[in-house]
This record gives sequence, structure tokens and C-alpha cells, in this order.
Amino acid sequence: MTGLSPMLERLAAVTAPLRGRLGVDGVTLVGLLAGLATVLVLAVGFTDLLDDVLDGEGIAAFDGRVNQWLAGHRESWLTDVLLALTRMGNADVQAAVLAVVCIASAAAARSWFPIVIGSAGGAGIGLVIVVAKELIGRPRPAQPFAVITAGGYSFPSGHATGAAAIGLLCAWMLCRWVVHGWPLRIAVWTLAIATVGLIGFSRPYLGVHFPTDVLAGWTLGAGWAVTVIVLASWRSSRSRQEPAARSATDATASAPPRQAPRRPHRRSAG
Repeated sequence: MTGLSPMLERLAAVTAPLRGRLGVDGVTLVGLLAGLATVLVLAVGFTDLLDDVLDGEGIAAFDGRVNQWLAGHRESWLTDVLLALTRMGNADVQAAVLAVVCIASAAAARSWFPIVIGSAGGAGIGLVIVVAKELIGRPRPAQPFAVITAGGYSFPSGHATGAAAIGLLCAWMLCRWVVHGWPLRIAVWTLAIATVGLIGFSRPYLGVHFPTDVLAGWTLGAGWAVTVIVLASWRSSRSRQEPAARSATDATASAPPRQAPRRPHRRSAG
């Protein structure tokens, strides 16, 4: 421990300008940097998947065979379950879930901030999905594979992207403002991740997306969710720091000025 103290002191001194500029403490800064690193990793993953899809190489070369294998191994009971789960990825269902979580979080926090976060996250990911699909323009799998009809382009999967973005954002909001205690928080995150995974898996299973569409959707949606969470965490931490900084400034300004000590007057001899 004694060896770590000088190292931590040097690290604090190095990061002091950045912490001061961002208006956060050391712990929050570590969280923000970890979040940004996660976004970078997800962005690289999405870019690699996009390159494979555009070139028809890498993992994208197995898309057709995976879809064919899934179509040949469908079970009626599993198809019924995944048909119900895939509807949870519809835009109207996700919007309803997000609205409920926003209202519950705003009531618990007694602030409009959760509603602002949820609105920005939901509207933003919707715009991202539309733009990405139009720019890439990948056709959907051939009709013989499809159990249901779906329009529009294939890459990235809108259901997988939206589920990842909304699911992770809702889990974070619930654990920040509504749910307390680690067992409940772990349960919330487990349920969110499982739901995101099952919604994504349902799309190639039902024959309306390629596996790479779903993988790209997960990375894109998770990247967007983490970006919103990082910005919200920074703004929230900065809001907590500002009153303390103003109080310290006011206390300094209101303190009476220090007077210089009077020097004793010496009488001259004679």
C-alpha cells in the first residue's frame, strides 16, 4: 500500500487538469474513461462487421449457411415462443417500455432528468437505425427462409439495435434511480441482457435477418446506450459538483479580509 500512495498521488496530479475541466471527481473520471473505451471497442466491432458484409467475406460468408441451418431445425414450440419475443423488439413496444421506465425513474429521482435521457436515447437510436439501413441498403434473406414478412433493408437489424439500446438504457436507469440492492440490480441486468439476446436471436431464426445483421445491431445499440449513459453520468456528476464549488467560492468571498499584524511602535531613545 505504501508503494501505491506515491503512484496514486502522481496520477491525481496528472489528471487534475482534466478533472477540473470536466468538473468531476476521480472516481467519476475513471468511469467516464471506461465508458468511452467501451464505445470505441463497440465502434471497431461494428466497423469490422460492416466491412465483412460489404465485401462478402469474413463472418458474413457464413450468413446464408447459418440461415439455412436454422430454417431446417425449427421446432413449432420454439417458433411460437420466438414469435412472441420478436414482437417485444417492435418500435411501439420498446417506446412503451422506455416511457414507463422514464416515468418511474423521474418519480423516484424527483427530476425531469430521466425523461430527458430516455427521450434523447430513444429518439436518437431510431434515427441511427433509419440512417444506417438507408446508407447500407442490404437486402433481406430470401423469402423461403422467412416465417414472417418484414419490409425494408436488413443491415443492421432494427429489432436487435433497438433492443440493445433501449434495454441497456432502461436497465441503467432502473438501477440508478428505482431499484436498490445488489441482488435486485443483478436481476434487472440479467433480465435485460437475456431479453436483448433472445430478441436478436429470433430474427435470423425466423428468417428475416442474417446473423451479421443482429451482431451489428447489438454492437450499434450497445454503443449508443453506453454513449448516452456516459453523457448522462457526466452531466449528473457535474451538477452535483457545481453547488459544492459555488458554496466554497461564496464562503471565500464572504470571509472578512485578513488584516496584517500591527508592528509595535518603538520610542526613540533620548
